[in-house]
Amino acid sequence: MKKEFNNIFDFLRLVFASMVIITHSYYIVGVDEHDWLFQITNRQVKFSTLAVNAFFIISGYLVTKSLFKSSSLKEYFIKRALRIIPAYWFVIILSLFLLSLISSIPFSDIISQSETKTYLINNLFFRIQYTLNGILNGKTINGSLWTIPYELFFYFLI
Repeated sequence: MKKEFNNIFDFLRLVFASMVIITHSYYIVGVDEHDWLFQITNRQVKFSTLAVNAFFIISGYLVTKSLFKSSSLKEYFIKRALRIIPAYWFVIILSLFLLSLISSIPFSDIISQSETKTYLINNLFFRIQYTLNGILNGKTINGSLWTIPYELFFYFLI
């Protein structure tokens, strides 16, 4: 029974993540947002708004549950760090590899830029930097990073 309950949360998180991807796709291709929820609510609720709010509520519940299951604050923070930092760092580094593919700028050229080093250092230490000069015409590289400082804040708030 317990595993089924967790699978419901996993399923809901997958649905909400998909809703965010749908909404972000409009921005990426450069068109106005047209998801059906936005249209039927008279432009008041977007898939992404609903999804991010729901995702934070579910995550808040699961993180609080993790705190109560932990034997100490140290164990709780270690679990939180192991949960977020490896994947976060992987995404930051992966984004630079993907940039070389979509921008047709060789990876070695991207890495050799001093701003790229600043981008890496800032993002690896949770000082979010969204752009690199000369790449993607100043467009955001990974706009979803805005949630990370909030997530860290709530880890401490809980």
